[in-house]
Amino acid sequence: MKKLSKKLKNHLISSQRKKIRKEIRAANKKKYKLGLLKIRKIKYYWYFKLREEIRKSKEKRRNLKKQLYKRRIFNDTPVVVHIDKEFGIEEQSGIEYYLEKAASFIDLSSKDLRFDLTHCNRIWPSGIVLLCSLKQWIELTSKSGQAPKISSSPSNDLKVNSYLGHCGFYD
Repeated sequence: MKKLSKKLKNHLISSQRKKIRKEIRAANKKKYKLGLLKIRKIKYYWYFKLREEIRKSKEKRRNLKKQLYKRRIFNDTPVVVHIDKEFGIEEQSGIEYYLEKAASFIDLSSKDLRFDLTHCNRIWPSGIVLLCSLKQWIELTSKSGQAPKISSSPSNDLKVNSYLGHCGFYD
């Protein structure tokens, strides 16, 4: 009887163990699932946060582009820009002069812009880039048929004229 009772105790204990083990496994699975749910929530939170930041940056870029390329209305007063000496930022002494001249015509609001290059000794590649990009910007921002007229006078220096022609400034 003792053997039988011992076996019965062991049996009951083993069955209880199995039951407890099943409950523990189920609880662990629930915890695991809850852990996965938390991880997913965190991932989704950062995913949507990132998407929101991307959307905001795209909207900012779009607004800047609209502001930069908004259509402009030009008035009738002509603007003449006298370019003397050297025009470009390649030499340290010419940076201030270059920026001063660039500021005088960058925010153009006239229908007629004329560059007076008669006393220009040398024009650097940065000067050409500025003048050509101004022309392209004006074409992009002006209404059709209302683009301002951009013209220039030839320089007394033949090297400047040939360089301007070679770079396509007169096109």
